[in-house]
Amino acid sequence: MKNLLILLLMSVIFPDLHPQPAACKVVVGSVKELMVIPTQKVLVDPSACCDEKISLPFLLAGGAGFTSYSFPPNTVLLKESQNDSPGGNYYDYQISAKNDLSFETVTELCKLRNGKYIVIAFLYEGYVRKLGTKERPMLFKGGSSSGHNLKNWSITEWEFIGSGLCPAPYLDENLSQPFTSDLLSAALGLSQGDPYSPIVVSAQGSSLLDGSALSATTAGSVRLYYSFGPSKNPYFKAWIAPNANPANISNWNWVGGTESFGDFEEQIVDEITGGTGYTFSFYPQVYLDELEPSSINVSLYIQEGGIDSMSVSRSLIARTPPPAYKGQLSGSSISINHELKAANLRVEWGDGNKARYSNISGAQNLSHSYSGSGTYNFAVYVLPDQVTSLEIASQGLTGDIDAAALTNLRSLDLSDNNLASINLAAHPQLESLLLNDNTALASPLVAVKWVSLTQLNIENTAIPSLSVTGFMPVTELRARNTGLTGTINLCGYTNLTVLDIALNPGLSGTLDLSCVPTLEEVYAFSCGFDSLIVGSQPSLTILEIEGNASLTGTLDISGALNLEHVYAHLCDFDTLITGVQASMTEFLVWNNFNLTGHLDCTGWFALEDLSANDTGLTTFTLDSPINLDVLQLHNSQLTNISAIVNELHLYRTSGIKGINLTNNASSPDATALAQINGTGAYAGEGLIPDYGWTVYY
Repeated sequence: MKNLLILLLMSVIFPDLHPQPAACKVVVGSVKELMVIPTQKVLVDPSACCDEKISLPFLLAGGAGFTSYSFPPNTVLLKESQNDSPGGNYYDYQISAKNDLSFETVTELCKLRNGKYIVIAFLYEGYVRKLGTKERPMLFKGGSSSGHNLKNWSITEWEFIGSGLCPAPYLDENLSQPFTSDLLSAALGLSQGDPYSPIVVSAQGSSLLDGSALSATTAGSVRLYYSFGPSKNPYFKAWIAPNANPANISNWNWVGGTESFGDFEEQIVDEITGGTGYTFSFYPQVYLDELEPSSINVSLYIQEGGIDSMSVSRSLIARTPPPAYKGQLSGSSISINHELKAANLRVEWGDGNKARYSNISGAQNLSHSYSGSGTYNFAVYVLPDQVTSLEIASQGLTGDIDAAALTNLRSLDLSDNNLASINLAAHPQLESLLLNDNTALASPLVAVKWVSLTQLNIENTAIPSLSVTGFMPVTELRARNTGLTGTINLCGYTNLTVLDIALNPGLSGTLDLSCVPTLEEVYAFSCGFDSLIVGSQPSLTILEIEGNASLTGTLDISGALNLEHVYAHLCDFDTLITGVQASMTEFLVWNNFNLTGHLDCTGWFALEDLSANDTGLTTFTLDSPINLDVLQLHNSQLTNISAIVNELHLYRTSGIKGINLTNNASSPDATALAQINGTGAYAGEGLIPDYGWTVYY
């Protein structure tokens, strides 16, 4: 309806100004000048039939124009004849030379060979005729000079030929330049690069049909509409992504959605809400999701005060867009799990098989079995922002995964594969990232500043470094056995609750936990740290720092009074500051040979396993009801073994399975041994005490 309205606006009726020829009569005119343009460079092609006369200009693509050729009188002729056919009358048009032309002129004309054109003929009789349309163009034939004297070019050497249902229409002679678009400066263009690129729709301009500037009026706002629709294929899915430069759209307000898709025509609207004198330059991208190539029709029209002011349209063959993500796997099967908002999804599995899934949402597990084990390249086509979670774990992925288009991805699990690299620059919105157990993955994770990332797992990879700036929101950081080296600064991880950097012997210097008071679990065993600062940790329950052989100084956990498990064995501490650890169930400090002084476990009501053997501790106090399974204090320097045994008898439970007090600076006296035995009799080594104790002394 809009196009019909525009055609009516572009045509003005002038009856009986140019009588039409009688049936079968040949009308001849002498051509003064020809204006020629390829049809593809014409955006709007004004047309008329019978007594109508064209009085509006053409609308041309940006930078396009007609090429002019001039001729002496009675040299080039326009011939038009009416013919009869079973389907009705039609007209033939021909432009050709009557007399010889110069070699130079024919050479220039013959550059048009095999092309399709719209031609404007200025006749010596005073008329201006338009020949050809975008749908029924004029064809140029000629250009062969073989066997001819170059000085004697005849009528058969070149010609424009065409046909139509009406006589060639007349242009208004009063238009000084009927072939330009001076008055209609807005233009619509379509372009496309390689088969995996989107169609780019561009519109530029500053004035309406009458030459006035775009402006918002009291009658209503000015709107710029882009609309699109498929010409075939019921699986059509498309969306327009606006890519406007704010510098070019001063005072314009985007009022449409940022995407639109469906099986029918949709539109996106830009609206001026006030002011005058606007220019516009928009480049929305149009993608098509097609199994086979299809054509797309894109149109632009401007509406002022609710009235259509102009309209242009183009069509183009659209190709398949780039996949939302693609990758390579080595194996015999694949399983991909998506969390989808709502999607039509297509997969090319890489072995020639394709699958389409329509109208799906929620968690979707897509799987495929190959005919045999091998290396396969797969690609998934879906509206990118509809994928919120993607899991391709334990699938034999190799190389790299290209998922840059998934701009709405929140969770990505590529764990337990064979990836060598991963580009995450397009995913600052991730909340969970699992890359663990990709042993060849060796690129530093420094490219992205994640603003929402809470879970990061890179265990068992070769990633050599972390960026604090990029990981500030992380609550769970797992980087065990990655080859991390140097010092680590945790002060940027202000939300961290789980820290696992164990099995990285290249990490050295001070492990300072004090600036992260949100910690709940710390795993830093088998590294190369030489000092530890715990600080105030109200939520810390697990501290595993064993196997840091150079870790010296004081083990001070008095600021973390909710600890349940402390593994600090195989280190080199010399001093303990513990505080009352009422929740502690396991406390292991064995093989700290330089550790001296007193270990006070008073108030440790939950203690089950205490191993402080192979140290230099001199005294130990329990003094609390206990639930011990294991007590190991052997190979130390304890001087109060009898008192320890008496405490064990006083606070005994039947849960103790093993006590080893051997090789200390003192031994239990007879009274203490009798307490252990429970009968008052000394049975010596190998005694079998009550309560199921196994005692070594």
